[in-house]
Amino acid sequence: MVDKLENNQISALLGDKKNWHVDDHGHYIEKVWEFENFPMAFSFMMRVAFLSESLKHHPEWSNMSNRVFIRLTTHECNGVSLKDIELAQQIDMILGDNSDV
Repeated sequence: MVDKLENNQISALLGDKKNWHVDDHGHYIEKVWEFENFPMAFSFMMRVAFLSESLKHHPEWSNMSNRVFIRLTTHECNGVSLKDIELAQQIDMILGDNSDV
């Protein structure tokens, strides 16, 4: 069984600098990136795809031209778990500076 984290735990684990939005009910965390163009956005998505596959934890996401929207949740606990935090932290590391593009 996977434990659902409380909002204060989520915020503490992510920190303020990551710009991940936490749902008021703790069901998900989400973030939007804006890139210079579609190929850069798609490249980012490919890297996230390989990362999430290696972790066996996959995001809900969408892409519109140069924007990528990612939402993380753990369906087993109907909320945010440590799996989501780990994936969020590693997604941020893909860009190297842990900030929005």
